[in-house]
Amino acid sequence: MTLTTVEAAAQAAEATDAAAVTLNASGLAGQATQAEALAKAAGLSDLQVPAALAALQKATAAGQPTTTRSNSLAQQLLALRAELGLQEQLETARETLLGSVDQASFENVPNAATYQSQYMAAKTALASATDVTQLSAAQSGLKSDQGKVQAALAADGCGHTSIAGKAIYISLSLEEMVFYDNGCAVNATPVTTGRPGENTPTGTFSVYVKASPLEFISGYAPGSANYYTPFLASYGMEFLSGGYYIHNAPWEPLDAFGPGSQDDLADASHGCVHTPLAALAWAYSWTSYGTPVVISA
Repeated sequence: MTLTTVEAAAQAAEATDAAAVTLNASGLAGQATQAEALAKAAGLSDLQVPAALAALQKATAAGQPTTTRSNSLAQQLLALRAELGLQEQLETARETLLGSVDQASFENVPNAATYQSQYMAAKTALASATDVTQLSAAQSGLKSDQGKVQAALAADGCGHTSIAGKAIYISLSLEEMVFYDNGCAVNATPVTTGRPGENTPTGTFSVYVKASPLEFISGYAPGSANYYTPFLASYGMEFLSGGYYIHNAPWEPLDAFGPGSQDDLADASHGCVHTPLAALAWAYSWTSYGTPVVISA
């Protein structure tokens, strides 16, 4: 029996739809597996993604319709992605809070010690959060703490005893860099300074070289414990001869900066001051030749 043109078109459309559903189901399965792995690595709940994925795979293997199960998995996958996205946002908020709290300690504002304690509690809450409810609670804590410390910093913004004009102050114990303009703090960022045995020098220096980009080549021979692979920094500002720079470190993750990072041999410098890229991009534009760099223990 010969198919009419209409019948043939209808069958072709059904076959195309079936292939699309199979492809969609396969694609969803791959995305779900990847999202599960990300959630596990982040210490988060994988919600109902595994159950929805198993149901879809079972239906596919049995040759049953998969549209309903694909839709169910897609919805669960969206929820899991939202959970992962929220955690990522909160890690950024935590890093921002760290910078503010360290600046408060650097400037010795009232209640600085309390802000440090509150930050540690917020950090712990975020690290232990495993689902959206706990992440939301951590979000509230971070937002509240940031508001308090920012208000304290705003009240303490100017009137600092610093070098006239622009000046950069760095604390090795706090791993914090603060930028002043005529005694007013205009920006701040956590940093990573020199590792034990190759400590960043203390004293008063000044920026006399600026370069963007800038290649760094190790002065140690390959095989040496202090050797590092040549790398290209986006920005570099030299403040002491011998290769002491304020620069970004492309390999260092954002959450690695701050107190204690100078003891982490994976990220600590060989005497330079590693700075997050976004903060350094601003600093590079703001800093003039001759800007003092004051480094204290």
